[in-house]
Amino acid sequence: MEHKTADTQGVGSVYASLGGEIWRALLVVAGGRADLAEDAAAEAFSRFLVHRHEVRDARAWLYRTGSRIVIDELRRERRQGEEIDAGSVDRPQLLSSGLTEALRALTPEQRLCMFLTYHMDLPAREVARLTGSSLPAVKMRLNRARRALREQLREVSNV
Repeated sequence: MEHKTADTQGVGSVYASLGGEIWRALLVVAGGRADLAEDAAAEAFSRFLVHRHEVRDARAWLYRTGSRIVIDELRRERRQGEEIDAGSVDRPQLLSSGLTEALRALTPEQRLCMFLTYHMDLPAREVARLTGSSLPAVKMRLNRARRALREQLREVSNV
């Protein structure tokens, strides 16, 4: 389903068609923290409500806005020493613990590129469009993420 003109679609239909997809992507960007993903998705959609008449591509706008909200919050927490252990939150495990740990070693931008490429099965050009990044930046993030994950797997297999 194309989401090119937000003016012709109700916000409710945009939320119904994209809400779960955006939340899952933000969960990965947040390193498995459902609380942060939920807050960021809600904030992204509330901002979309305000700016919907200016938005040409709701899907790309929501990905960029939501991921920026998560990244800004993670940076704020890191600056203030509020690093939260996602495993300490009392909630069902949404991602396998091994996957969550491996993803946490990546930057939020790398996690988003990996998710869109390997989970959503999107080509790098589409990942670049959705994230507002250049194609070389996406390829670099994917390359660095794969290298970091490969190193983690080597460490685990040597234990």
